[in-house]
Amino acid sequence: MFGVTMPSAKHSLSIIVLPKLAGYHDIDPQLKNWLARSNLSYDKSSASIINRILYYFNIKEQLYNVGALRFYGETKKKPSKWIAAADPVFVQAHLNRMRIKPINRTQEDMENMVRAYNEINQNLASHYSIELTTNGITGYLQSEIPIPVSMHSPSEISNLAINEVLPKNDKSNIYGQLINEIQMIIHNSDFIDSNLMNSLWVWGGGQLNSLTTHKLPTLYANDPIIKGYWYLSKSNVSSFNKSLEEFCSQERGAFVAVSPDNQVSEISNEEQLRISLSAIHQYQLKFKPERLILIFRDGWTADISTFHKYRMWRNSDVIKKIERNL
Repeated sequence: MFGVTMPSAKHSLSIIVLPKLAGYHDIDPQLKNWLARSNLSYDKSSASIINRILYYFNIKEQLYNVGALRFYGETKKKPSKWIAAADPVFVQAHLNRMRIKPINRTQEDMENMVRAYNEINQNLASHYSIELTTNGITGYLQSEIPIPVSMHSPSEISNLAINEVLPKNDKSNIYGQLINEIQMIIHNSDFIDSNLMNSLWVWGGGQLNSLTTHKLPTLYANDPIIKGYWYLSKSNVSSFNKSLEEFCSQERGAFVAVSPDNQVSEISNEEQLRISLSAIHQYQLKFKPERLILIFRDGWTADISTFHKYRMWRNSDVIKKIERNL
């Protein structure tokens, strides 16, 4: 997949997570040449962002217990039981495909969402030894024993085949029964607003005590899953509370920076990406990190070393694929 080279003591490894790259048509010639000289790669079935980041620290074990990590990242409290994320969605079956729309809840929905989770929890209590809770934005399912759940978050499973997203070790179809029962509770309820959701998607189950962690460079991020892993590894964590342009104006040594995925901005995503790439290019020219990894959320990765500026060739075919949106 990607080559792994640990940074030397003199130089630093910098990792920056960015929005999607594919479909970016208006690449400035200077930025296009810069990207084309790097090691650009694409993995259509790319792993989650946390796994892609950890790969570059030679941590190749795939993490699936991200519900527990997210809970820890949100609360700084280690869950003592098996726990999975349980998030509100709108689900629609279409032939053998699942159309699932993730829901971004606002502060205005919190009271109704808590009421809905409480009602679902009360109805499930008589059939399952589980506890369903929410903070009004995200939800969690806790259990004394592990149960089969999906490994995919709601944002990852839109239009995937059903057998691709259901747990593979669910021989008794427990997961399907649980999701169906949750849908029936919501459908038959006189109190749950149908505009809130029509189902919960339960995913990323596991426990934290099974994870082996490593000391890592400072993380700058707001993503609770990634923050949860850094908390567990007892590594430094700071919020990403600046623009990427301002962030890149300072030299920090080794770091991992995860730019927000859903920035509220008056400018287009394409323009924001152009500004971000320009800022990162200037950072690389000024501070010369030994290795700069750009992880794009759609599966593209740019692995940039200082010696790449001396390359006489450019990977123009890869740039064309990016512009065609594959």
